[in-house]
Amino acid sequence: MTKPAWHYWALAVLGLIWNGFGCANYLMQQSADNLAQMPENYQAFIAVRPAWATAAFALAVFGGALGSVLMLLRRKQASLLFALSLLGALGALVSVMGLGDMALYFGTGSS
Repeated sequence: MTKPAWHYWALAVLGLIWNGFGCANYLMQQSADNLAQMPENYQAFIAVRPAWATAAFALAVFGGALGSVLMLLRRKQASLLFALSLLGALGALVSVMGLGDMALYFGTGSS
């Protein structure tokens, strides 16, 4: 087995950090106490998000985090988890694009 280049390890660590923040974000959104402390527009965004979009978000961040761990362990299964993470991210993106007037949720509109 050949030793990976330094950027392989850097990418794996950065991926783990990035997806770790995503996992923390997901878990904070699942706590009613944490959600109550968030701005009203963010609460409204989460309230109208369909369950399948929440599941896609979870798949994206947890799949990416686990894929990064497996990448650090140099396991072939990392690529499968990254593919699932990509599908989850695309699903979450589709749900956001389909929610309509995003200005309402992020306070940039005139309403």
